[in-house]
Amino acid sequence: LVEAVGVTLSVSGGGLVLMVLASALLGATFMGITALGLMEARKLTTGDPRRILALMTASFGLGQVIGPWLAGVLYDLSGNFQAASLTAAGALVLAAALGYRSRNSEVSRD
Repeated sequence: LVEAVGVTLSVSGGGLVLMVLASALLGATFMGITALGLMEARKLTTGDPRRILALMTASFGLGQVIGPWLAGVLYDLSGNFQAASLTAAGALVLAAALGYRSRNSEVSRD
């Protein structure tokens, strides 16, 4: 959610202070989210974790291909990156909700 706020602030047009805050929020969370995701995948798998880590890496790569393509399409339609950035922020909020739901369902099963 912190990363989603950073992405949203990056297109808010709020000036230099908000842009620096957006950069800090986005940059400070990106590597941590990636590392935590890989750690969680390793914890959830049984046996050799290389297969799930490879799947996670391939999924990340797919996102690195689809994201810029979608951003380009949205830019062509709107003439700016606001729609693309807000779509990315929405995807981050959705991912947070799914993670929260998954975490709560694990806790209730224990």
